[in-house]
Amino acid sequence: MTEAEKLVGEGGDNAEEALGGVRARFEQARAKMEDVYGAARKKFVSGARQADDAIRSHPYESLAIALGVGVLLGALIRRRE
Repeated sequence: MTEAEKLVGEGGDNAEEALGGVRARFEQARAKMEDVYGAARKKFVSGARQADDAIRSHPYESLAIALGVGVLLGALIRRRE
């Protein structure tokens, strides 16, 4: 952002050159963020699949755990009021 403000303020012959540099760095940052997003998405999907597999292989245990967590949260919320 600082460099973009300098470009706007200065203008002149170097403006196109500097703008090209800013665009190149923006594209590099964008590519890096896409890689990070892709990796995070893969981890999330993997975790969701593992959770789904665990729930499908132990449905009653999963239901009991969910019920217990719900009762505990309900008791804690009620206690605050």
